[in-house]
Amino acid sequence: FRAAFSPAGDRLAILLLETSGEQGTSAPISLALLTWPEGELIAKRRAGTMRVAAFWDLWNPSLSTPAWSPDGEAVAFKPAGGGLALVDKGGRFRPLFEGGAVKWFDWSADGKLALLVGRRLRVILAP
Repeated sequence: FRAAFSPAGDRLAILLLETSGEQGTSAPISLALLTWPEGELIAKRRAGTMRVAAFWDLWNPSLSTPAWSPDGEAVAFKPAGGGLALVDKGGRFRPLFEGGAVKWFDWSADGKLALLVGRRLRVILAP
């Protein structure tokens, strides 16, 4: 799985595999938001499907750790089908970019998202 704490440390975003499955099979993956340290589920969003072996490959470029915005209001992640999506800390989902495979993304200190799509760097103003 991939996990990231919110900047305030009161939320945890986890990208997880829904089944232990055989290495050659595919399984659903989801993004779950939990309170911390209580571990109460705030929201869970299906993020696509992926081969089980690919999910456990730590160097797999198609799967990345969720990234919290600097203000802790939202977390960005790459759904298995490509693009980039945003889930706010209350669990509301919003696709941000659906125009291709995102190779890399990160937040700037002022709340903008930078993403690398192919050989182009894009900037998204996200709430």
